[in-house]
This record gives sequence, C-alpha cells and structure tokens, in this order.
Amino acid sequence: RSLKEMIEEERRAKKKRTAFFFIFVLAMFVIAALSGFIYFSQFKPYGNDDVVVEIDAPEKIIIGETFEYVIEYENKGNVALTNSKLSVVYPHGFMVEKTEPETGNHSWELGELDLYERGEVVIKGKIIDTVDVEQKLSVTLSFYPENFNSEFSHEQNYSVLVEQPHFEILDSHLANVGVGQNLN
Repeated sequence: RSLKEMIEEERRAKKKRTAFFFIFVLAMFVIAALSGFIYFSQFKPYGNDDVVVEIDAPEKIIIGETFEYVIEYENKGNVALTNSKLSVVYPHGFMVEKTEPETGNHSWELGELDLYERGEVVIKGKIIDTVDVEQKLSVTLSFYPENFNSEFSHEQNYSVLVEQPHFEILDSHLANVGVGQNLN
C-alpha cells in the first residue's frame, strides 16, 4: 500500500468516528428532551379558569335597607393555592354592619386553598347614597399557585341598583277644626 492510500483510509476512519460521535450526541439531546417532556408533563399546570369567585346579592335594593353580599370562592384546579387573600372594594355609600368571618378591614387572609376547597364570605350592610344609581362591589382573590412563584389574581364585580323607599302620602284632613276641639 502506498502512503496516499493509508492517509485516505485514516481520513475515512476519522470521518466515520466524527459522524458516529455527532449522531451519539444528537441522540443524547433527543433522549434528554423527551425525558424532560415526560417528566414535566406529569405536573398539572395552573389555569386561570381553575379559580372561581361568585357574588350573590339582590339586583335592586332600597336605600337604607339592610341586605347581604355573599361571596363564594372555590379552587377547582389541580394545584393548591397559597397565601390566598380576598380583598373587597365596597360601593360608594356602603355601610358594613357585619361580616362573616369577621375582619377589621376590607380583606380576608384565607391562607392555603387546597384542591377543590371552597368557602364564602358574607357581608351584611346597607347603602346610603344617591338613588337610581348603579353601585358596584369589586372582589379580588389574590394567590400563589403551589407550583409557581408568582402572584395571580381573579377579579369579580357585582352591581346593584339603588331605589327610593316606597312612601305613601295620605291626603286626608278634617274639613273644619275649631279651637279647643278634641280630635279622636
């Protein structure tokens, strides 16, 4: 064999080793990507539809009449929620008479909401404000999903229409009344 043939044979062998090494590294990357996909797809992601906040109250109220807002919340997701907090912005002129559970301000620390856990907050009060005006209650539930390190929130609004009380004015009077006359 000649020197030229030996060099070409060595180059072919080197090309085969390089191609084999390249295919081996590429196969390792594919295996790593598939393993990561399989491993991480086992975890249920958090979706914004997994948290439900509903507000129940009368559609119309009479000014000064006591009524209740019932705020129901539920974690319908596959991930627990931590550091949950329910905050309320009351309508203009709303006077709080009682809340269940009790609070000293406009928010409730709910803590951890486990999977499919639900609860409610009841706010009893009355509105003393302008009539024939729509009054809006805003509720925000903020939380951290267990598998995220970011705060999320879900907001819900509810409007009530404030009406005047129904008074009936009677227009009856005595035709003739004299001084010193007793009225029965």
